[in-house]
Amino acid sequence: MWRFLMLLAAIGGHCRTWAVKLEFALNEGHACPEMPNYPESTCRRECSVVIQSHMLRNTLTHDSVVHCNVAEELVCCPNHPPQHPFSHQLQALTHAAADSDPQPDAQQMYPHMASLRYLHPVTLDSYIYRCAAVVVKPNFVLTSAYCAGWEDIIQQPNRVRLGLVPPFQEQLAINGSYNYNSDLVLLRLTRTYSSEALAKICSQQDWDSSRKLMAVGFAQRNGVNCEWFAQEVSLRAFGTCNITVWSRMRSVQDQTHFCVQPIHMPVTSRSGACVRCLRAGASVLHAIHADGSACVAGVATPTGGKCYRSGNASLYYTSLVNGHVLDFINGSH
Repeated sequence: MWRFLMLLAAIGGHCRTWAVKLEFALNEGHACPEMPNYPESTCRRECSVVIQSHMLRNTLTHDSVVHCNVAEELVCCPNHPPQHPFSHQLQALTHAAADSDPQPDAQQMYPHMASLRYLHPVTLDSYIYRCAAVVVKPNFVLTSAYCAGWEDIIQQPNRVRLGLVPPFQEQLAINGSYNYNSDLVLLRLTRTYSSEALAKICSQQDWDSSRKLMAVGFAQRNGVNCEWFAQEVSLRAFGTCNITVWSRMRSVQDQTHFCVQPIHMPVTSRSGACVRCLRAGASVLHAIHADGSACVAGVATPTGGKCYRSGNASLYYTSLVNGHVLDFINGSH
């Protein structure tokens, strides 16, 4: 049946308008058949970000997206973002050059990012910085509940340091916290940061029109922040993200969390290396638009509490596009 449909598609010529006529009876997670002029794809429900990125590069149009299960509203979702139309050799050179390019101005691109200060758990007479937080109100930052410490005072943060790179802005003391579903925590500050530090939280329209997704946060060495990073990630079908969540968390659903996977994740086996850490509250998910602007879409949800080193590992981000989370952030505290 697939070959017959593919033959019909080929008869239609090179134009992409053929694709809307193709419909398969696949289940979510099944590979879509190979189709002329269509990227390698998998039958999925959540695919708006990937499809939008292909539309921006004119590798797909709205009418050319293939439906793989109309009843379940599933589409053939491209497995990868659009590739530059160069040869494989030139693509390899491009990736190599990109790896050596300097990162964008962190303070200008992500002025709302902060880190949390903790008492050193061994010496108790100095401080360490770990976890990432995002300024959502002048006197509030949002972070993963994993970073809040709960009953253990040694594991509780005491100050917030604004900035990804030196010179860091003033550190403000923490004076109270508010929990959301054992998943997120708002930390109240004794004073306020300026309005320039406030994050723009993504609306549904921002999310749907984003060009790519970036996890921004702090790499870690032995559980302590060592440098900042911006790591591109791709959205995965929620049903394929079958990973264990932190025991304190409540249910994880596609309405409340995103499932993502890193793209070209640097892997290091060197002992004592500074490792990009996406889990354990160490990163914040951003949606990047065509003009280069960014909005905050999610906070890393702990799925084990440790950084992972595998480029194929998936993880959850708690969605800030979710109206219930927005109500929590904007509520009276």
